[in-house]
Amino acid sequence: MDILLDKHKEIHLAKIKNGDMPTGRVIEVLGIVEDDTRNPTKVGGYVHKMETFNFVFIMKMMLKLLRMTNDVSFLLQKKDQNIVEAISLVTDVRTRLVNWRNHGWESLFEEVKSFCIENEVIIPSMDTMVTRWGKTRKGGKYQVTTDHFYRVDTFYVAIDSIVTEFDHRFNEASLEDALELFHVHMTRVEDFRDCLDIASLAKRMVELNRHTMFPTVYRLIELAMLLPVATATVERVFSAMKITKTELRNKMSDGWLNDLMVCYIERGIFKSLDLSEIKKDFQKEGRALPLPGTSRRH
Repeated sequence: MDILLDKHKEIHLAKIKNGDMPTGRVIEVLGIVEDDTRNPTKVGGYVHKMETFNFVFIMKMMLKLLRMTNDVSFLLQKKDQNIVEAISLVTDVRTRLVNWRNHGWESLFEEVKSFCIENEVIIPSMDTMVTRWGKTRKGGKYQVTTDHFYRVDTFYVAIDSIVTEFDHRFNEASLEDALELFHVHMTRVEDFRDCLDIASLAKRMVELNRHTMFPTVYRLIELAMLLPVATATVERVFSAMKITKTELRNKMSDGWLNDLMVCYIERGIFKSLDLSEIKKDFQKEGRALPLPGTSRRH
């Protein structure tokens, strides 16, 4: 019986940690676990922390932030992401975050107060003096009002950190600076003079180890070369797969399927090839038997 009870508690605690249980139910389960436990645990402390204004405020704020950044986070994690759409969505999310920072405090605070009143959580006075994050209480030098603590040190700081990260990773000004620096370097170095297209430029950057010196520029060149392939060609591949991989060819190997699809997709190029020349080149490899339509020479 004790083993089953312990197992039941472990299941509930795992659901709590994974966020698979509603808040009200979480507190109820923690209370039951604390009452039934035979050994000292931290469950009672968790219940006490969850029934505080600080916990409710951070929970509501983080839920809002996660909802606002969820779409861009999901898009940036996709392997087949469209970089143009991703950058556009990043710009929109950043604008929304800035607007919420400037005009969203009152609505968030009212939502937190309503939740606290509904669940009998004590709401502190916003004029009470508290100590700032990570500072000592000694001397009272770092004392601020509760309103300042939650509005400036928590709400503003959380949003500013995300916006700053966006600006650091997706900064148009830094990209322009990198391009300008690379242009100056490329015009000075003689080895880049014979680069006539973007492909030869990328190849020369790797040969001269410049792709490590200018990683942002090299990544931009990679994207520029991949974007045409990642759109029309991908659509053509999926269309060709429906025609090439029939029921009779369902068990073919990946290599054979790839070869057939290349021939089908680039059929315009293959139609221009001389089959007799292909046979001659193939026969030169020392085949034991001649190909159909080819006379064997002794």
